[in-house]
Amino acid sequence: MDRPDRTIIAHWWNPPHIIPVVELVKGQYTSDQTVDLVYELLKSIGKKPVKILKEVPGFLGNRLQFALYREVLSCLKEGVASAEDIDSAVKGTFGFRLPTIGPLETSDFGGLDTYLNIAEYLFKEIDRSTEPPEMLREKVIQGKLGVKTGEWFFSYPPGKVKEKIKERDRQFLKRLKCLYLK
Repeated sequence: MDRPDRTIIAHWWNPPHIIPVVELVKGQYTSDQTVDLVYELLKSIGKKPVKILKEVPGFLGNRLQFALYREVLSCLKEGVASAEDIDSAVKGTFGFRLPTIGPLETSDFGGLDTYLNIAEYLFKEIDRSTEPPEMLREKVIQGKLGVKTGEWFFSYPPGKVKEKIKERDRQFLKRLKCLYLK
């Protein structure tokens, strides 16, 4: 690369025309001027850029998302709850709060002493595997890839996918207008 100081990663989330955050990942040689330029460009088109100050595998959002995903798969495997109830629990509890207050703000409101108390016993119980679970590998080998093939955790008959995407986007747009377009 001739100009590594002008190299930056802009990581968009799906669906990119709706999700407001774009992660800006600064490389080892990326200049602050490049970061500021791309940051302002993204703001000018209505995005909410988040500066990732150090390049790490998965960036920030995917690291957080896959930490949750690892525990979700562990709970499913252990029979803690059904796929439907796991999704309902996430969407209706902390997922409900997250658009308004993030995880660090939530801990501030809950009290760091309370969070420390919970962390002292719960962290020992949370899945710490470093390999994808066998259940996930088996489903992929069986060709059960979710929406791509019409099944895995949930069934996706032909008309249901378009209907689900339409409802997802309707709710996302409503949330976008409520939280980000003021």
